[in-house]
Amino acid sequence: MDAVLWDFDGTLADSVSTNVEVTKAILRDHIPRLSGKNLPAALSSIAAYQQANHSAKNWRDLYKNYYGMTHEELLLAGPLWQEYQRSLARSVGAYRGIEEAVARLVSVPQAICSQNSKENILSWLKRTSLTEYFSHVVGYDCVAIDEQKPHPAGFLLALNTIVSAVGVERVFYVGDHEADTEFARLSELALRDAGADVAVIAVAVTWSGATPAKWTFQPDFVVNSPEALQAIFN
Repeated sequence: MDAVLWDFDGTLADSVSTNVEVTKAILRDHIPRLSGKNLPAALSSIAAYQQANHSAKNWRDLYKNYYGMTHEELLLAGPLWQEYQRSLARSVGAYRGIEEAVARLVSVPQAICSQNSKENILSWLKRTSLTEYFSHVVGYDCVAIDEQKPHPAGFLLALNTIVSAVGVERVFYVGDHEADTEFARLSELALRDAGADVAVIAVAVTWSGATPAKWTFQPDFVVNSPEALQAIFN
């Protein structure tokens, strides 16, 4: 194992309820036609959000096809996420057992590839005392809008920052969404196209409500608790 890359929301951070509140606030303040009585069904409850979030390919798909935003509204809402989440994020904690799972990998280079913002993730890491374990963070704002997950750009940026491509053979990517597994697969292909024979192992976690059995892109491992990650990494 040469490195471990992690998704953030729903994998490290228990941020589901905060994400719902952030989205509602953005709609209320900037896209009122989708607020109040016209609130999208996908935001009507935590369960509805989780179903929509796990069904959507990425945040743009979620905003457009599950919330009903136009392209222009999507471009407006995306950059607002960081500002609004900053005001609500102090209630976001780590899933039970995650801090211990990360700490056990202290000798392994680790990074985060997320569709959250880099600043929000760094602030969260400081609050949870996990900063020292992550060599790099790639947020949605670190790559172009057409290079968001599952495009491999973020993965390659993170990996090339924390380890030398020379001699790397096996990298794990841990996430809670089908797009995370697709992200791992596309990243492995991109590495091989670049001449690097690197195996990217996709690990799907289920503690945010994911149901990997229904996915088209199947992970290498499915893990139901942070404690069970240790057996995979060993």
